[in-house]
Amino acid sequence: HKSFKGFQHGEDVLVDTCILLALSSDKDPWHKTVNNLFEQYIFHDEKLVLLYTNPLIINEVLHLSTKSLSNFAEKFKASPLPYVLGYN
Repeated sequence: HKSFKGFQHGEDVLVDTCILLALSSDKDPWHKTVNNLFEQYIFHDEKLVLLYTNPLIINEVLHLSTKSLSNFAEKFKASPLPYVLGYN
C-alpha cells in the first residue's frame, strides 16, 4: 500500500507461510512484491526488525513447497532449510 513507510525500529514481524513461499520461489505470483518489501524495508534498512516464525509455519512450508524449495536450493546451490529457519 502506498501509505506504508516501513517498519518501526524493533518491530516484531511474524513471517507466515505465504511470505516464505513467495521469497523462496521466483515463480510465485507474490515473489516480486514480497522480495521488494524485504529488499527495501528489511535487508537494506538501518532499523532493527525482528522476524519470527514458528514450527507450525515451517511444517506447512515444507509440506506445501517441496518443488519451490527444490528450486530455491538449485538457485542458491544450498539446502533451503537454513534459509527458511533463518540460520544462514
